[in-house]
Amino acid sequence: MSDSDPQAHFEYIAEQLGAGGLAYLHVLEGDMMTRVSAVDYSALRSKFAGTYIANNGYDLERAQTAISNGTADLVTFGIPFLANPDLVRRHQGGLLLHEADAQGQAG
Repeated sequence: MSDSDPQAHFEYIAEQLGAGGLAYLHVLEGDMMTRVSAVDYSALRSKFAGTYIANNGYDLERAQTAISNGTADLVTFGIPFLANPDLVRRHQGGLLLHEADAQGQAG
């Protein structure tokens, strides 16, 4: 998908969804392959009144930072969870994570 002004477009959508009482907004922040984005997600988050859930390329440290500085209320982990079904236990215990292979399987 492309847009001539994605920042204005998505900020408007987030604001309208929040005004409509949507409980949460789950955002895939950037392209999954390149992680490149033309959107300022902190600004997008500020336009949404409900719970903002971030995803894409987060590790534990980045997730904790996002939650503590208010740029996200929650963070989801896609690929790390696929390779580590016990991701919460691994994070809690400071254990190493399995890396996902190109097909998204634990390696």
